[in-house]
Parts: sequence; structure tokens; C-alpha cells
Amino acid sequence: ETFHVCSEAEEFLSRFPHLNNPRYMGQFALKRLTSAIAIQDFRSARKAVQTCEQCFPQSSNNWFVWKESELHLLLHSQEWLAASALHKQIVDHDRFPVQPEQVQQKWSLLGYYTAFAVWAQEPSAPGTVMKDFNKVLREVAIYKRDKAGYNAALYTLQYLILASRGDHDGLIKKSEAIVKYMDRYLRGRHETQLYGFLKTLVLLNKYDYDVSRVRKKAHRYIEQFRRFGRETVDETQTLRFDTMWEWIVGWVENTHRVK
Repeated sequence: ETFHVCSEAEEFLSRFPHLNNPRYMGQFALKRLTSAIAIQDFRSARKAVQTCEQCFPQSSNNWFVWKESELHLLLHSQEWLAASALHKQIVDHDRFPVQPEQVQQKWSLLGYYTAFAVWAQEPSAPGTVMKDFNKVLREVAIYKRDKAGYNAALYTLQYLILASRGDHDGLIKKSEAIVKYMDRYLRGRHETQLYGFLKTLVLLNKYDYDVSRVRKKAHRYIEQFRRFGRETVDETQTLRFDTMWEWIVGWVENTHRVK
């Protein structure tokens, strides 16, 4: 619904040039971009990107805001190398060092996600990349506030790294931390995609990483995190939940075969 409202607003403004302010057009385009990603309409999202490029100059703070949505688009459409190039463009920008601390921190985490997605396709990486992943595993969540989902995004990335390494003990500890996070921050949000995804990871630990059994026991939650269109995509779903789940399943099953 938001997508169609924004499209109609942009069409209205285009018919009245004297009302056509790039700032307003940009805000509608950004909402159209985030809505299109939410419903997985990548073609419409790319059109919104073109409008955002025209409306938000690189000298503006909004440029960093909408570029985050573009990165989500590239990662959700599995354009891994393009996402990596975009991240480099952002962190190398002259104005990036003067952005607020939370913006820099968010882009740092997005960079780790991007690097991990690239690595997941070709699991061979230079030592510097592996050191970065080790750094992510050492990072501790800040519980004073959820920081707009930062902790959930951090826990999910840490879980991905541990699963890819077949670190069973690490996964057990991370599952326990996820349970505490859910109790603290997801009360009253049991119908969200994030809750469905994290609950599935918790059940994976509960049933000793028996994927076949978990698919049955967590069927409701798996369907829940695969549901698109109701929620805005943010850093808690930097990568699609269904994509991450399939990676985790593959790594877990491979670890059990090796054992």
C-alpha cells in the first residue's frame, strides 16, 4: 500500500512542476524504494534508486541514509559484488568520517555482512577478512538499548559465522544469548519476521541441530520469516532471512555428515 501511495504522490507532483521540489520527490522515492524492497519488487526498487540519485546530492546527509536502502536492495537481490563496491564507495567518501557515530557503526556492520555474503559464495578469503570475522565474534551486544535492531543484526551475523565454521559450542552459547535478546526486546512482537527467524534458530539448538526435525517443529516460524511485504527491511534483515536459513541448513548438515 505504501508503495502505491508514494507512486501516486510522485505522479501527482510531476503534473505540477511548480510543486515539484527535489526534496519532496526524494522522500517519496526513498519510501517507494524501501517499500519495493519489502515486497521484493526489485525492478521497481531500481527505478526508485534512479530517482534518489537525482534528488539527493552526495553533499547531503540524506545521501548516506538512502544509500543504506540501496545496499539492502543489492544484498536482497543477491548482487554481492555490486553491494561490496557500494559499501566501499560509502566508507571511502570524504564526508563519512564526520557522520554520526551510530551511522558509522551501522555501516561497519553492513560491511561485515557484505563481506560475509561474498565469502559465502566463494569460501576462500585472505587472512584480513577472516580476522574481521573474528573481530565480529568478539563484539559484545550493548543491552542499555537495542539501538534500532543493531544487537539482533550482530547476533545473526555472529550465528552465521559460527555455523559456517561448524562451531557447535559457539552456536549453543549464541543461541542462549538470542533467547535473552528475544525475552528483552521482542515481547509483543511474536508475529514479526525477526521473531520467526530467531525462534527457528533457538529451536535448531533445542533439537540438537536435527534439520529434518526442526523443519517440522518450526514450520510456523519458517513460514513467518519467509513472509514478505508487511515489514520494512532494515539492518535486522540485511540479508534475506530465507537466504540465511538455507546457508545455515547447508552448513549444519555438512557438519553432521563430517561427524
